Amino acid sequence: MSFLKNDTIINWEWPANRIVKHKMIVEVVDLRAADKWIKSPSFAADIPDPMSLKGKVLKSNLASQIEIIKLVLPKVELGDVSKGSKLALGMINNSTVVCVGVLPLNFSSIEEDAWLEQWECK
Repeated sequence: MSFLKNDTIINWEWPANRIVKHKMIVEVVDLRAADKWIKSPSFAADIPDPMSLKGKVLKSNLASQIEIIKLVLPKVELGDVSKGSKLALGMINNSTVVCVGVLPLNFSSIEEDAWLEQWECK
C-alpha cells in the first residue's frame, strides 16, 4: 500500500472561538521543520516556526475516510511531540484544524475513545 495515494492535506488556523465539529486521533508518522514560505489563511505573515506533520488517522468522526494527513502548523502548538506520539485534532470542517491535544501515553482503545469524547479544544 502506498501512503502517497492516500495523503490528505489539511490546513491549520487559530481557533478564534470557532466551534469544533470534528475530532480525530492521529499517530505522528513524520515531524520536521517546514519551509518558511508556507502561508496560512489565519496569518498575515508566515506561520511562526512552521512544522510539517504527517499522521496516520487512527480514529475520526469525519464522514469521509482519511488514512494519512499532512498538516503544517506552528511549533508552539505541538509542545514535545515526536514521531509515534498520538494527537487529537479539533476541526471546524473537513479540511481545517484549529487545535491540537496530546493524548496520554499507553491508553487502550476504549480509554482513547473516552478521552477524545471529553477533550475540549483550547
